[in-house]
Amino acid sequence: MRHVIGAVIVVTAAAVCLGCGGRDIPVPVTGKVTVNGVPVANAGIVFHPKDGIGRPASAETGEDGTYRLTTFKVGDGALRGEYRVTLVWEEPVHPYLALRDGAPQKEALRQDYLAWKEKHGERPSPIPTEYANAGTTPLTQKVPPPGGIANFEMESGK
Repeated sequence: MRHVIGAVIVVTAAAVCLGCGGRDIPVPVTGKVTVNGVPVANAGIVFHPKDGIGRPASAETGEDGTYRLTTFKVGDGALRGEYRVTLVWEEPVHPYLALRDGAPQKEALRQDYLAWKEKHGERPSPIPTEYANAGTTPLTQKVPPPGGIANFEMESGK
């Protein structure tokens, strides 16, 4: 009888530990960000835990508007739960501006930068500002099951 009770305790403890630990393992989350049906490149996306407990997950969209969330390691996903989702976009800077003064690469890019600066006008964000703040964003998302997709399709009057 003692062996049976001991076995039940060990099995129960193992089941409880496995059940608790699953919440701390990120679930891969991918998706696409579009505005008026057009993919948005270089947008920052952050999943903020709705209850304030847990860790946020973040990503940047690629040229085709797709993203893969990261919590601990690149591309690992998001922890299970409910999230408020923020989206922001800042115009990418010319590579010249990212280099320190005196860097040989910077001087090589100088003429290209000056030509770009002459033609380039600032563009407004394609993402409406209401999506930038975790307190005001209307976007929410429950982490989908593995293999699930979380797309964000917004409309803008711009």
